[in-house]
Formats: sequence, structure tokens, C-alpha cells
Amino acid sequence: MEVTSTCTEIKQDGEACTRPTVLDSTVCAMHHENAIEGRKRGGKSNSVTRLYNNSPEDMKELWTRSMEALRATHDGELEPRIGASMASQISAMVKLYELAILQKETLEMKEEMKEIRQALLRENT
Repeated sequence: MEVTSTCTEIKQDGEACTRPTVLDSTVCAMHHENAIEGRKRGGKSNSVTRLYNNSPEDMKELWTRSMEALRATHDGELEPRIGASMASQISAMVKLYELAILQKETLEMKEEMKEIRQALLRENT
């Protein structure tokens, strides 16, 4: 399953949307009629939308691809074993991403602690 096109919609800021389209559609998941209808019913700020909006672009691509695989499996266009394999691989990638974030945050905190320690030493000398 290869994503070959981008969304045809225009974002609220007037820029063209660059997200990949969902299966058998000309729009991305965020501009899909089901998503639009859900936002009209009050789902605009739900946790899934916040998670998607706050994710880096490469994670958004994983999200889109996993949703496409889920739909294709549900519609019988993708064998369940292939969909399960994709889900497993995506899960592993997300775990690696989370680990990278934790490592970066740990290094940043260590650097901040080092600076605080140095400042305290300067004050005491």
C-alpha cells in the first residue's frame, strides 16, 4: 500500500495541505468527511486529535499509514496477517521514538543540573 498523492484541501491558514491522502480518497485523515463531521459534533479537541497535531511529521505519516492499513484490513483489501505485521512494526517504531525523546530529555536535564551546580559553586567561592 503506497501513498502516492497529497491532500487536495486548503488549510485554515490558506496553505495547501501536504498530508498524504487516505485510502481511496483525495483528502487526508484530518480533512476526511468523517473527521469533519466528528469535529462538528464536538470532537475537535479530543485526545487523538491533540496527539496527532503535536506529533512530528514522521510520526504523523506512521499514524496515517496505520489508519490506512486498518481500513484496508477491515475492507478485506489487506490480509489480516499483513495488517498485524504492519501494526507490530509501527508499534516498535513508536517505542523507539519514545525512547529517543526520553534520552534527549534526560541529557537536557543533566546539562541543566550541571549548569546549576556550576552556578552554585561560583556563588560559594
